[in-house]
Amino acid sequence: MIEDHFYYFAYGSNISSSTLRKYCPTAEKVRLAKLNDYRLDFQFWATIVPHKNKHVWGVLWLIHNRDIPQLDYYEDVENGLYRVIQVDVEPHASTAIPITCRCYEMISVPTPEHCLTQQQNVNTHLEPGRKPASI
Repeated sequence: MIEDHFYYFAYGSNISSSTLRKYCPTAEKVRLAKLNDYRLDFQFWATIVPHKNKHVWGVLWLIHNRDIPQLDYYEDVENGLYRVIQVDVEPHASTAIPITCRCYEMISVPTPEHCLTQQQNVNTHLEPGRKPASI
């Protein structure tokens, strides 16, 4: 890994280059990857849930550290919707050892009002390459 960068495992809307690069312009797609012993779940937005013998396919990204505040903002870490966790993923079609990545796990079920407010905030404040005013 490059010193000023981190690996990020995306499993929901952030698997899309156009979506992720709106608020992480430095994001570089590395390859598909598999997260073992988790399953994909949906509580309005996607989340991962520990589940023995299941797996989640997603995308492994390499992102510059300066994009962390925007990524955390998008995932609503400050308000407790998601939390940052470290996970080990297996790169697809690779003999490489597992890679430790930043990932997000939902920790509270969003209310309908929260969903609407968060979507409006994202649409208003996260233009390509621009940090939200609150950061």
